[in-house]
Amino acid sequence: MRSLTLRGLPYLVILVCSVLIMGANPFKGETVAPTDILVNYPGWQNLNFDLQTRHPNRSDMLDARLPRWIQAKRALRNGELPIWNPYPVNGIPGLQWLPAAILTPAFGVFAAIGDDATGYYFALLSNLLIAGFGAYLLLFALTRNRLAATFGALVFAFNGFHAAWFFWAHITSSIWIPWVFLCVHGYLTTRRRIYLPGLTLVTAFMVLGGFPTVTVYALMALVIFSLVYAPWSEGLRTVLKCALVLSLFGILAFLISAFSIHSLYEMLQATKAMELRAQRGDTPLELLDFIRFVFPIQARMPSVEQTFYVGILPLLFLLAGAIQLFRGRASRNLVFALLVLAMTVSIAFGLLPRKIVWAIPTFDSNSWSRMTILLALGFAVISAEIISRWVRIPAWRDLRMAPTLLVSLLIAVQFVDMRNLFQAFNGPVPSATFLPTTPTIGYVKKHLEPLQSILADRVYLISGTLTNYGLPEWFAHGFKTRAEKAVLDAELVPGGHVTKTAAMLDCANVRTDANTMELLGIRYLLCAAARSDTGRVNTLLATTGERHVPSPLITPEHPLVQHFPLPHAMQIDGLKLLMATYSRPQAYTDVRVELFHDDQLVGSASVDAAEIQDNQWVAFPFPQPVELGSGNNRLEVHALPSDQDGKLSVWVYPIKPGGVRIEREGDPYYAQVAVKLYHRITFPGYFVEHHLEDNLALIENLRVTGSGYALSALDPQLRPDYTAVRLLNHSPTEVQVEYTGRQHAWVVLPIRLYPQWHAYINGKPAGLSGFMGMLPAVSVKPGDRVTYRYEPYWLYGLGALSLLSLLVTLYLAYRWRDAS
Repeated sequence: MRSLTLRGLPYLVILVCSVLIMGANPFKGETVAPTDILVNYPGWQNLNFDLQTRHPNRSDMLDARLPRWIQAKRALRNGELPIWNPYPVNGIPGLQWLPAAILTPAFGVFAAIGDDATGYYFALLSNLLIAGFGAYLLLFALTRNRLAATFGALVFAFNGFHAAWFFWAHITSSIWIPWVFLCVHGYLTTRRRIYLPGLTLVTAFMVLGGFPTVTVYALMALVIFSLVYAPWSEGLRTVLKCALVLSLFGILAFLISAFSIHSLYEMLQATKAMELRAQRGDTPLELLDFIRFVFPIQARMPSVEQTFYVGILPLLFLLAGAIQLFRGRASRNLVFALLVLAMTVSIAFGLLPRKIVWAIPTFDSNSWSRMTILLALGFAVISAEIISRWVRIPAWRDLRMAPTLLVSLLIAVQFVDMRNLFQAFNGPVPSATFLPTTPTIGYVKKHLEPLQSILADRVYLISGTLTNYGLPEWFAHGFKTRAEKAVLDAELVPGGHVTKTAAMLDCANVRTDANTMELLGIRYLLCAAARSDTGRVNTLLATTGERHVPSPLITPEHPLVQHFPLPHAMQIDGLKLLMATYSRPQAYTDVRVELFHDDQLVGSASVDAAEIQDNQWVAFPFPQPVELGSGNNRLEVHALPSDQDGKLSVWVYPIKPGGVRIEREGDPYYAQVAVKLYHRITFPGYFVEHHLEDNLALIENLRVTGSGYALSALDPQLRPDYTAVRLLNHSPTEVQVEYTGRQHAWVVLPIRLYPQWHAYINGKPAGLSGFMGMLPAVSVKPGDRVTYRYEPYWLYGLGALSLLSLLVTLYLAYRWRDAS
């Protein structure tokens, strides 16, 4: 009984530490999720959550990965196989898509628990436990000391890489690294065949974790590990035989994952996203960043890409290990740990020539700093090795519990050290913040018809966040084809994409009068409400700079005079200035701005003192539109006479001498005012504006009335006829409509054209055309019924291969369960 307790105690320690480091109590309405970001955006502000954002760099989870999990969970719990997700980018592959990390234990836990917030908590907890238990088993196999292995397990499970990337697929892959090494070590040292199917299964889990580059990191370290622990004493032939056997069972793992790997390849090919290689992988780490081994947070906000801290104690153990190596007391554990640390630092910190690193698969399109997950593995091994040596010192034998107490203290110190860093990134939030429904979102969910979609303003975070609620978004985070990008960015929302895959929209920039709105089936725009002073505006020009400073004080006697050219002539309805009142709640006087072109006054606007707040943008709307030429323009900012005393200025960006300058008492002061020139926008008459919440607006496009439309020709200039297409039934993988028109026409569905979708007319295969390069279109005659169906035949074939490979692995595991 005592032996069983001792064997189980390390697992209990890892469990308790994992629960404590997450810091939430799911049984009291708490979870761990990046939803503190969500509820601090205006789209959810009326829910009145009083919650600080812990770390802002978590939005990818909310607009990319979580929507995949939410839809797959809903489908599974409804008894459906989620092979297609109709919401992000109006359609992407489902569970088979590798980066979604759906075929993981974490998602299994999430799907098994009904409440999403609770399920998400236990999903994240399962990741920590898999990492911790696997690291413990590996380190115990290497050191045969439970205390040392427990300490090392905490080093690996709670390392800075895991803290920084806690919500991403990086973790669902990296947690399997120690399990892979455990199986390889077990086979090399015992030659027991049972480790081989185990190697296949844990490698498959690592691949299906969703971040292929982590798998590459693990395989690179595994080569070093295999060379160090190979049975060289038995001869080269035995070593080569072991390498061959391990390779075969590794290949079997990739066969199990084949369908998911192919899904990623298919999307990259379909969207031509391999152009991302043009970015060329690199690292943000420099030699100066070595200080982060001691001080992980150099600024107020820790950096995700530059966090690799493992604790102070492992650094001391590294020093002790180096001393041991220098004294000739090396072991395989020390040699492996030091080699993997040297390899990782050389690449992650950019010490090797770029051409060499780019030759490594996936390194030419990923940040090399992410390789620092191997630092955690190396430090875990070296820490466990040094502790195991210390506790075996003969002098400890007469002190009984002293080694146990000392190592327990070290474990406590390590836990507290890493918990501080972990909670700088992650921490508890109320479960009620987990994708709460607002009145606006609830209204859209109720009224949006199948195949219709939305555009969400940046007040609802990054595009794609609302796909969590089952609201399709064309701009959602994800790979897009060149044709899709051309239509979305050039014809619908210029400048909508802020990266190659992510978009943040402003309703003022949406071309609502474009026919594209109807052609894409966009029925609702979820926006910030228009301001009462300016209405809804689109910024035409905004000045920027590296840093801004207050201008000289503006007084009734000394106005600010800015001379400036424009890149081209433009018509504006007003301007905004970033003003300073020097900590006063409002300005001490009213302000008037005047615009001149060629010394002729073309516009003037005044603002009351009460509307001018410190360090806030102040709008100056002109009564009539103002025409400005490209050159010889002048802006004057006047402080009107007042019986109060105070200070007033605008923020400016210092610049080099040139045509842009501020005039101060006749002398030039080279700077440009922080200004935004804007014009008012109005929606066409067929848009209706609903106000369901304060400061938010829901814009409805009344021309989108159905779930598909007809065109007389595939011409994007033609108005779609939604009345001629009747929806018969639909599911994520199949849509059936009937054409009710009286002429030959094209039936177009406003959903994504993607490989493996096929069309049928009256049950017979039909030719499928791409309208605008992104929508499925079929030529029909009156009365035709069109079925559009997702039939990924390769998925069934590769799925069968994967299933067969899995069955072979399980069969071998059963056959060899008792084999020596």
